Amino acid sequence: MTIKKQQQTKSPSVVFLLAGALFDYHMKVAQELRDRHPKCKLSAFISGRHYLVDNIKKLDDTPYAFNRCDFLNEMITQWVNTPVDYKRLEFYRKKLGDDTLRKIITADREIGYGYVAGGYVERTPLIDQFEKNPDSRWSYVIGLLDYCFDLIKDQKPDVIYTYGVAGADAIALHFAAHYHNIPAVQLSYARMGDYYVVDPDEKMCLPQVGEIYKKALKKPSLIEKSLHDKASKHIDDFRNKPERPGDTTFWIDLLKKENSLFGFIKLAARDCARWGALKLGLIGSRGIWRQRYGSEIFKLSLMKFWGMQKEMRKKQCTLDDIVGDTKFIYFPLQVDPEMTSMVMCDKLTDQISLIEFASKQIPAGWKLVVKDHVPMIGRRPSSFAKRIANMPDVCAVSPFEDNFKCMKQAQLTITLTGTAGWENMMLGKVPVILGNQHYLNMDEGFVHCPEPTKIGDAIQTALKTKPVSIKKIKLYTACILSKAFELSTTYYWFKNDLPPEELKKSIDDFVDLILEHCKL
Repeated sequence: MTIKKQQQTKSPSVVFLLAGALFDYHMKVAQELRDRHPKCKLSAFISGRHYLVDNIKKLDDTPYAFNRCDFLNEMITQWVNTPVDYKRLEFYRKKLGDDTLRKIITADREIGYGYVAGGYVERTPLIDQFEKNPDSRWSYVIGLLDYCFDLIKDQKPDVIYTYGVAGADAIALHFAAHYHNIPAVQLSYARMGDYYVVDPDEKMCLPQVGEIYKKALKKPSLIEKSLHDKASKHIDDFRNKPERPGDTTFWIDLLKKENSLFGFIKLAARDCARWGALKLGLIGSRGIWRQRYGSEIFKLSLMKFWGMQKEMRKKQCTLDDIVGDTKFIYFPLQVDPEMTSMVMCDKLTDQISLIEFASKQIPAGWKLVVKDHVPMIGRRPSSFAKRIANMPDVCAVSPFEDNFKCMKQAQLTITLTGTAGWENMMLGKVPVILGNQHYLNMDEGFVHCPEPTKIGDAIQTALKTKPVSIKKIKLYTACILSKAFELSTTYYWFKNDLPPEELKKSIDDFVDLILEHCKL
């Protein structure tokens, strides 16, 4: 990443939406902002546990004190216990529109619990509340929007930062920011090594990268040669030996470790201890609306272990056994629930219905090969696999089958918002994309089909479409790198140690990008 540091005329005001993920890292980011701008106004909206608030309050009476710190859980109690104010709801309908209000519900696995058809969601007190009083969903949404608009009015932020948009609180804050024309950004994984982008789009579509790419098509020299070289090496290496994104590899390794007998005994002991501690309120979790019940934590661990054991002991048919000489279309499934469907593709969250739509529109005599994501083993409802098995010309291949073999041998790949679309393009193929993804910025080399009833037309178009040139893919990748910074994926997801100098550089680069987005 190369960026010119701005000459700012005033100290920025930054609102952070924080949770347990990367909390310590974000505290260091906030302190770097204060070191650069001692009068910087910092505000925190905490969606995790109360101890995060306590950690922020420890900074009181220091140069790094936050100007405002709010705890989501305490507000939820008030929101859900307040009758729906339909006049207020009508006010937000006119202000933001029905589609925006519905997206706030769809984006959240608890408020939109019934939309999660392809995965298991651990129950929480909030889910119980909405089942007992369905209308309290709207009380929640109204209270959340009132809070977000009040926060913006009070703090007058130059930028709002959410570590990710994977729930109602984050997406509502983004929509409130959009209404006031204030930049709202999140951390988006570039799906390349340890590179992340500070992304101003709640659907992770990297609009800034898209603008740079359009300019770079006319004048490639806008991108530094070193970035061209790095991007070129990455693409060439992938084409020669395709490899999964780093975070996926680490998750799979962790799942295999946990699903050994010793790993499960260790995990079960931890879950049982947590179950008892939650029941007794010994770990500060009593009264937290979004806290998973201890029994649910144990149940999910058992489901994953049993599912993995069954999958590993099952006599697996290979891809070649399943398809033989038959032409086929590949449909890789995604983790569910996750922001990749709930936010990036909010109208198409039911993957089983998408498989049905596709199966009814593939060419006669072809097959549709479905492969699940390894982290979803044990998390699907039993009816999910049965539905797939009973659909004509639909075959499920083992989750352990080589993803890249499936892509290379398939006539076509259909994906919701997965990395598989981008990997297809890098391999010189033309995928059908149902949802939103950053590589749609390229405007070629894929077929975008947001309407599932038109998948058949999209398939025919894709089979006749010319792949995007590798030269353009390399240029687009270089454009991503021009807006990216390095943050260890293992540090992010698995809290591995990071050398102090690497951590310092990551924070410096991250703060540069936050300030670049500031509306000053």
